[in-house]
Amino acid sequence: MSVPTLTGWEVVKRTGGQQTMTTTKITAHTYVCELPDMIQNQILAECEETFKSLAFPVDIEEQLENVKGCKMCDIEDTIDVQKYYTRS
Repeated sequence: MSVPTLTGWEVVKRTGGQQTMTTTKITAHTYVCELPDMIQNQILAECEETFKSLAFPVDIEEQLENVKGCKMCDIEDTIDVQKYYTRS
């Protein structure tokens, strides 16, 4: 479960019946593939919607794979990434 906070995203991880909470710092130079799965999935879903709405055809699966290897600043023209950045 992820919750946006003033210091970033707090991620609850469940391992072996235990819960631990970690904070992931997200900046313009954070790679999408480094993010927790829940946040990655939200970003990929937003990108997919953008790709589907384009006036010209694109290979959506290929573009989503490309997004995974991008820094957050690389996808600023595709989705609003500001809401994912850690606030300090």
